[in-house]
Amino acid sequence: MRNSIIRLLNCPMLDVNYNHTVNFKSIENQIAWFQSKTQKIIDDNTYTRLGENIRVNMSIPQLDFCNYVMTKNEGEQWKYYFIIDKVYVNDNMTILVLKLDVFQTYYFNLNFNLHESFIDRQHVQRWNGAIPNIKDLDIPENLEIGEYVIKSIHNIYSYNNKGGFIVTASDKLSKKIGTTSNGNNNGTGGSGGGSSASEMPVNPSWGSMTTKQQNFISLIYEGANKGYKDYNLFASVTIAQAILETGWNCEPVGNNLFGIKASPDWTGKTVTVETWEDYGNGPVQIIDTFRAYDSISDSVLDRCKFLRENSNYVNAGVFTAKTYTEQCQALKNAGYATDPAYVSKLVSIIESYDLYVYDIK
Repeated sequence: MRNSIIRLLNCPMLDVNYNHTVNFKSIENQIAWFQSKTQKIIDDNTYTRLGENIRVNMSIPQLDFCNYVMTKNEGEQWKYYFIIDKVYVNDNMTILVLKLDVFQTYYFNLNFNLHESFIDRQHVQRWNGAIPNIKDLDIPENLEIGEYVIKSIHNIYSYNNKGGFIVTASDKLSKKIGTTSNGNNNGTGGSGGGSSASEMPVNPSWGSMTTKQQNFISLIYEGANKGYKDYNLFASVTIAQAILETGWNCEPVGNNLFGIKASPDWTGKTVTVETWEDYGNGPVQIIDTFRAYDSISDSVLDRCKFLRENSNYVNAGVFTAKTYTEQCQALKNAGYATDPAYVSKLVSIIESYDLYVYDIK
């Protein structure tokens, strides 16, 4: 009986809707790139049929960072799949529900005939050739609400001879003018006064994220930015921790984004749930009590206070860290998590989604 080689990969830049993919000059480059994303290799699986789901002897928490599969039967070419669901079988087995990545699987069997194009985000005439001057595009159309003006243009990826694209960062004209039709001041201009929330920096990975991921980051960015300004808690680390703890869930149980447990001196709301801990012999499932909040903002604020008021985190150098990597390590050293791979997981999230662009005071 022929065997299959299965590699479980961490490829957050790829999505099942093909909003973003990766091009290669050769099959060798393609294979090498995907193999570099390997999290786990399974080489004792029997013959895998096209489109067939896979059973793996791993728990769902152990597969947190696996969203993609490359597999190869003996004598055949590599095939590539998205993991679109993970089904619990028991504590030691999970079914991976797969969808064939047609583009990568048959990439070198296709003939491309793509052309260069630009995408504009304002009602202007399309342009050819070089990227235009932004000032020539910043022309209001006398629409009070609903119009967008181009603020900046960034080249984020080059497809060479296979096409290309740009991404534009834009802002509502109503925000630029500082007024809306009902007279409220929603922007930074005008005479309404007051301060506005920090504007999110442009993230080069934004276009490759799902709507759920974009909404999640948008939801907690303001609190993460304030935590960086007030406490020197890197916004990238704050966001990465929330992603790791909730799995991009904008509505976590008890609005607890960071898995902060309810100690005996906690006087606020609580919620009791099942969770996973690793005490040195692999992950085990336990029932524990966690803090609960009225809102996501309260959760972000309480994390800052929780860390600052705990001498373990102060002494471990959390607040004096010079880089997000140092801060991740300091959090682990202070006992924030029991997972031995906690630091590498946080750093992987930060670098995979370019979250370090949010580390701006």
